[in-house]
Amino acid sequence: IYNLNTSKGEDRMKKSFVVFNLGLANKLIEEGFRLQGTAPSKNAPGKLVFFFKDTETLRKAIEEFK
Repeated sequence: IYNLNTSKGEDRMKKSFVVFNLGLANKLIEEGFRLQGTAPSKNAPGKLVFFFKDTETLRKAIEEFK
């Protein structure tokens, strides 16, 4: 569902939490988490990945989503 971005991409994407699940991304946005950006998925053509600032609060919200 998600993965921590550790590549040396754009500055705004560093230390971002990468979400691969659209439903989870929507839930996080609804709960007030700010979307930092999106990018085409390298592993799933036609899909997007969603970048959020990696915080403890975000991780707790993701755990609750499971």
